[in-house]
Amino acid sequence: MRAHPESLAAHVALALFCCLLVGCSSDKTVSFVPTGDPNSGSTTLTGIYAGGGDGGLAQVTVSSPALAAPFHLAPRSVSAVNALMTLSPDNGGGAILLSGSYDATADSIHAGGSGYDVRGRSSGSAIVGDYAGPNGPGAWTAAVGSTSTIRSYCGTFQNAGASVLGRSNLMIQGGSVLGIAFYSGGTTAMRLAGTLTGTGNPQQIRFSSSAGDSTLSASGTLNTVTREGSGTWALYISGAVADHGTWSAALCRTAGTGTG
Repeated sequence: MRAHPESLAAHVALALFCCLLVGCSSDKTVSFVPTGDPNSGSTTLTGIYAGGGDGGLAQVTVSSPALAAPFHLAPRSVSAVNALMTLSPDNGGGAILLSGSYDATADSIHAGGSGYDVRGRSSGSAIVGDYAGPNGPGAWTAAVGSTSTIRSYCGTFQNAGASVLGRSNLMIQGGSVLGIAFYSGGTTAMRLAGTLTGTGNPQQIRFSSSAGDSTLSASGTLNTVTREGSGTWALYISGAVADHGTWSAALCRTAGTGTG
């Protein structure tokens, strides 16, 4: 007998969910390399945000030439500096501007505005966090680098019966992939990690997550010309396939320009 949709959605959420603190096993294989000009006087981070009611491209500018280790092996000369955050909704809405601070001692960011309260801290390879907003709760992640070095993809996923669906956003730097999935009507951030391989077009992408006896495995291709990706996923519970479906994504738009 097929599981009730709400029960199945809960299993999907569990399979995709990774704690936001250091120690999420899949995050340990991902290496986002700090890039940028150390003499610019500021640090740029690029990533994604996703919730049940909104999502898109996330960009942060910190008024410091370097962040605390492990991003940069630089002295923590200032405990807190200004941080500006820009959210570019994937629904085509205008830019959402937030302001706050970056705390070098805690290696964390807190910003707010327009009904959003955003918090995040270092996970070792990126800053990860969550937010409360006018469209409901969500999660975000970003790493040091601009949109020229970190590509953010906004997309969706659903199972074969369309009883489980939601937003799935990915960020890629080199061969490393981090992602967030958030099913419609849910309240739990679901974190993904994986790899991008291949030198031709399309490239091969794989990402996964696990919690308890549940494991989610996804794969597909990413077209470097159209900047679109798609593939399939399967949810395993105690080694047996419990559900499966498809995912797709395209390069996130930057509010005001129409492109990523």
